[in-house]
Amino acid sequence: MTVDRGLFKPLPSKRAFDQIADQIKQLIYSKQFQPGDKLPPERELAAQFKSSRMAVREAFRMLEQSGLIYVRHGSDGGAFVKEADSSVVIESISDLVQRGNLTIENLREARAGIDRLIIQAAVERINEEEMRTLKESVEESEKILSRKPEGRPPFDFEALVLTFRRFHFVIAKATKNPFFEVIVQAIMGATRFVINEQTISHRRLKSHLILHKELYEALKSKDLSLVLRTMAEHEAIVENNYPSARQRRGARLLNTATRRLKKPS
Repeated sequence: MTVDRGLFKPLPSKRAFDQIADQIKQLIYSKQFQPGDKLPPERELAAQFKSSRMAVREAFRMLEQSGLIYVRHGSDGGAFVKEADSSVVIESISDLVQRGNLTIENLREARAGIDRLIIQAAVERINEEEMRTLKESVEESEKILSRKPEGRPPFDFEALVLTFRRFHFVIAKATKNPFFEVIVQAIMGATRFVINEQTISHRRLKSHLILHKELYEALKSKDLSLVLRTMAEHEAIVENNYPSARQRRGARLLNTATRRLKKPS
């Protein structure tokens, strides 16, 4: 790619790296730089911006953390524009939940509202292939819950979680709205940090599966009122599955006590 030297404007000296990063962002957003394009070298950019190479390097670091570029080292290295990626959003929301900036109740309420929007969009747009995938997900979940792997009581929890997540991802994809897909991935990713084998019972997981089956049948009928009634039941189960503050505090105390007991004297 030939880069027009007039794309970049010289900068005032104060916080030059912020302004460099902002200019490059705008060029990426306006698609003057496409995914896979290589940015000009540090030396060339520093000359065009009339700044130091250190400022350009810091701007690259900021852009890399934002998920807009990646830096490759070696003879064919440099800074390259990255494909659009939702992982940064997912990690940010997960970090906020784990640090306590967002509460579990915040997460549950947001998920309930977003799930309703998604299901309403999906009911008319879901295609036959997506319905088959939903059915396969439900069938796989049933198999896992009925299985008892050697040495693992009473089933493979991680495998079950993957099938449950797949079910929700397919419905989000069925909306044909990429934003819904990103939001569902972010919420499901954050949920995994608070829902585990210690905070959810086998009985509740079975109830969750039953509602997946009912939701599949409701989507198959394309009956919006039935879908919404089923969704309301699903939300109630999800709300009950979130551990209370007391449960989470008790789990933390138990984990701390266990670590102390295991610590050599």
